[in-house]
Amino acid sequence: MVGPQLLELVIEVRILLGQQTKKGIKMNALQFMRTLSNACGGFMSRERDGKASNSEMKRWIGNRSVIINGENVAWDEAMNFHMESVVLFPKGKTVTIL
Repeated sequence: MVGPQLLELVIEVRILLGQQTKKGIKMNALQFMRTLSNACGGFMSRERDGKASNSEMKRWIGNRSVIINGENVAWDEAMNFHMESVVLFPKGKTVTIL
């Protein structure tokens, strides 16, 4: 994803997160990953055909495959929405940086 598509994704995620924080809802890391997945059209699973399940995303977070603002997070950790970076699968062959 490059150029206008990436910008569109970033804007959509910021709108979704802004709606959550305006409502006073504290979002944890797993809920953030679900929101991000929905904004991207769904993260794909390597273990099975189709989109990644909630338990799979929870396992990614637990296995330290998700780094937010340079730190590993717990799946139930409340999120600080001043985010500078989100890295998915930092040790893999392909790394996703948002």
